Amino acid sequence: MANWHLTRAVVQISLLANSEGTRLLHFMECLEHKVGEHDMIHPIYRTMAEPRPQQLATLEQVILNTLTAHDIGIPTWGWRRHADNDNNHNKESIADYLERIRNRRDSSLLIF
Repeated sequence: MANWHLTRAVVQISLLANSEGTRLLHFMECLEHKVGEHDMIHPIYRTMAEPRPQQLATLEQVILNTLTAHDIGIPTWGWRRHADNDNNHNKESIADYLERIRNRRDSSLLIF
């Protein structure tokens, strides 16, 4: 059980560091544009392979199970991974999902 709490803390710190790093990079990019200097900061990105379909299915199920367990509205907070009625317009990437839930006005449910 202690390992779970430690893992959760590490994940939270990582999310916080990534969020702040993104804000810093955006600020520096705006500053570079404003002062006419380029390459003031050189970010290093770690790239990862695309997730396997089974990993996405597992993530989708974890999100659904978490929302259900805490009685949180699935239509509002769920990942719209699959298109409705074969309409790809309604299909949501994981990046779009995270952006959508992060920008909700009632995002007090979120911890990041």
